[in-house]
Amino acid sequence: MSAGMPACPVFPPELERSIFEICASEHPTFAHNLLLVAWRVKEWIEAILYRTIVVGHPSPHERIYPLVTYETLSSLIRTRSPEFLRDSVKNLLFSFSIEFSGDDTKLLSTCSRLENLWFVSRDTLDLSAHDPSTLKRLYIYDFPTGTPPSVFTALTHLELMGWKDAANPSLLCTSIANLPSLTHLAFSQNVSAPTFLPILQSCASLLVLISFDSDLEDVEISSLQRDVRFVLYRDVEWLRDWEVGVQSGVDYWYRAERFVRKRQRGEVNLRQTNNTV
Repeated sequence: MSAGMPACPVFPPELERSIFEICASEHPTFAHNLLLVAWRVKEWIEAILYRTIVVGHPSPHERIYPLVTYETLSSLIRTRSPEFLRDSVKNLLFSFSIEFSGDDTKLLSTCSRLENLWFVSRDTLDLSAHDPSTLKRLYIYDFPTGTPPSVFTALTHLELMGWKDAANPSLLCTSIANLPSLTHLAFSQNVSAPTFLPILQSCASLLVLISFDSDLEDVEISSLQRDVRFVLYRDVEWLRDWEVGVQSGVDYWYRAERFVRKRQRGEVNLRQTNNTV
């Protein structure tokens, strides 16, 4: 090496920044180590570290995104400005079996520009302060009929994990039909064919309707299989699937939509509603 040659190659700042941003996005669990490289790197990638937040209890399962435990949630809210969290956090998941707390409520109200929210608590969800142009994916126990409809203007994907007012399916059907951008809908509780059919009939923009219910009767399935958009789905690792979907876009929605396209092209028997792809 000649005396005039630098010891290390020097990249243009734009290229260097792109490299670190890609590393932080592709390897979220190790991205915090990059903060120690240099101050400029910290400024580049800090927002990426908070783009996806998973709140819950530690588990032995391999994670794609770092877990924010309830012990560290208070620190996160205390040390980050509301403006930073509002602008940075796009994907937020509260894992199963949580007791919703004041910190959870504060985080949820502060992150008012979410694009993707997983919230399975039976507590009432208040999204009234949320930016109506950002929320696109919502996984929730029960549809928040009390929330201003404008909040769901951009909502394209909705999974209902429960349903408090099961005795009034027409109310649910009306609420879903009034979602102007909805294209993907899923139910993970027992819902009968008389509920599915009106939804399929009234939601022309719906591309996929998924049921995770393994107890549907054959006669119910028979009445639904004529609509190629209806898919029975099995064996989903819920939290893992959500994280993979956030990172790569390949989640159960993607696989079900691919299955529907195969039915439309005649590559799958129309009587086959059980997703096997």
